[in-house]
Amino acid sequence: AYCSADEKEGQFLNMPMGELEPMLAAVKDPALRHTLAFGIGIHHAGLDEADRVLVEKLFLGQSILVLVCTSTLAWGVNFPAH
Repeated sequence: AYCSADEKEGQFLNMPMGELEPMLAAVKDPALRHTLAFGIGIHHAGLDEADRVLVEKLFLGQSILVLVCTSTLAWGVNFPAH
């Protein structure tokens, strides 16, 4: 909520918005689509698999700088998130 209230789209995004926009069009989850525009990913078991894979790719590539995830993912069981 803070990122949208601050209205600084892309503040945690480490890639040009023009490159992200086509990816956003394919995201099924509306909340994820909104937060990704700010460079913030959401990752949980309830996400569509394609959405989860996109978030993982963007985070591992350091294209998004913030990831909100489950404790299992944060502890590095699935991939290194800190």
